[in-house]
Amino acid sequence: AGTTIIDSTGAPQQPPAAYNLAVARMGQHRVSEAADLYRRALALRPGYPEAANGLSNALRVLGCWDEALARARQAVELRPDFPDALGHLAILMRSVCAWDGLTELDERLGALTRRQLERGETTAVQPMLSLWMDTGPAERRAIAASHCRDAARRAAAAGPAFAFESRRESVGPLTLG
Repeated sequence: AGTTIIDSTGAPQQPPAAYNLAVARMGQHRVSEAADLYRRALALRPGYPEAANGLSNALRVLGCWDEALARARQAVELRPDFPDALGHLAILMRSVCAWDGLTELDERLGALTRRQLERGETTAVQPMLSLWMDTGPAERRAIAASHCRDAARRAAAAGPAFAFESRRESVGPLTLG
């Protein structure tokens, strides 16, 4: 017997289906719908750290700071080694001036960042967050480079957005204004 993924109303019945649909809605800038779908994924599977982190991101965009912070903390509690959630939590804590526990979180992020850089991975610490942290210029540059490599990899995988032919002949002077 098969498992119902989407019911007749279009509501996801499986946590991964709700989560994946929420990610798609975030990509379409349909943030309220995404938040509802992340909530659905968490209702179907309360211990789903990716859904808690996704909901936190959606709530931040919607300006629901207190709940966004609570969901980010939930994601880290559910999976203490979750790089994206740790970085997101650090940004949120700074954004709402939630200083309690931030020093310890920064220490965890610093250790994680060093391990990720040694392995050639994209860091959980985003380049702008590295400016807020106690890191040196060389580490900040390495963090930024890791994110550049990731962006280049994703762009290459997407392929060219459109094809065009280079114009080889001169069209004369260009007049603006």
